[in-house]
Amino acid sequence: MPTPIGHALVGATLWAAGRRLWRDADRNERRGLLGLAMVAALAPDLDFIHADAGGIAVSGLYHHGLTHSLGFALAAGLLIWGYGAMRGYAGAGVAGGLVAAAWASHGIVDLFYDDGFILNGYGLPLFWPVTGDYYILALLPPVDRSAPLAAASLAALGLEIVVYGALFLAARRGRPRVRG
Repeated sequence: MPTPIGHALVGATLWAAGRRLWRDADRNERRGLLGLAMVAALAPDLDFIHADAGGIAVSGLYHHGLTHSLGFALAAGLLIWGYGAMRGYAGAGVAGGLVAAAWASHGIVDLFYDDGFILNGYGLPLFWPVTGDYYILALLPPVDRSAPLAAASLAALGLEIVVYGALFLAARRGRPRVRG
């Protein structure tokens, strides 16, 4: 599975790729959209946090659940759009679309990694609510959460930074310069 670094880079890449949609926005708004994209790309992993008999716990017990689905991504985007529209934000639709895309990117990126920490199924329910079937297309080496400093984990992290960093730089290339 990718690290938070990889997911955040993918969120930033989506922001950079959509730059023409917010080229007229001021600097603070553009930065806000970047932050929103990065947080949305990370948000599906909030399923690591859950309540148990002892209170709040952090574990993989519910990881790769519904928060990793395209249906949940659409719901998150609609929620942001609705909130922005209620507040009179002119860019509510763009913000909602960016959140939906960044949130969806999390599950799509996870799809390509083999996650050896299987508690609730192998893969993820990417197409929920259409189907609850779990999917995986493990092509990339994961960072082992139990041994993040092992050579294989560090190599996987390096590959992740190179691949997603290159995608970000490619999306950012030729970015129009906007003052403000």
